Amino acid sequence: MAGSAFASDLALGVARAPRLWRLWAIGTAGCAAAGATLALGLASDGSAEPVARAITVDWIVLSYILAGLIAWWSRPESRFGPLMVAAGFAAFLSHLSWTSLALPYAIDVPYTIGMTASLLDRLRAWCRLGRAATCARCH
Repeated sequence: MAGSAFASDLALGVARAPRLWRLWAIGTAGCAAAGATLALGLASDGSAEPVARAITVDWIVLSYILAGLIAWWSRPESRFGPLMVAAGFAAFLSHLSWTSLALPYAIDVPYTIGMTASLLDRLRAWCRLGRAATCARCH
């Protein structure tokens, strides 16, 4: 019975609030990402003010993740909350390149190139659909 109720909710497009343990797990992972950013910032060589840079990145990462979790919990039918959480983790991944450690740098370079290509593809698709009325290249 519960399975059929869940299937009917999916068919109707009804969104359910995420479970509390899932929100706590994502929030804990976000805090771990912030701690990793601080550790990588302190381990980097030749960076001016590594602590200030790491704290600034942590502020961005945690702001997006925590605000996304609040938005997701309060309005689960809107997909803006999970999008903000993903943007917070993307900000964490995009700052791995300023470390001097080999593994995080090797992870970040393909990620940054792929993210740039994805952004350009999204912009191209947006202009093609005619949703950019002010886009000079579209007309």
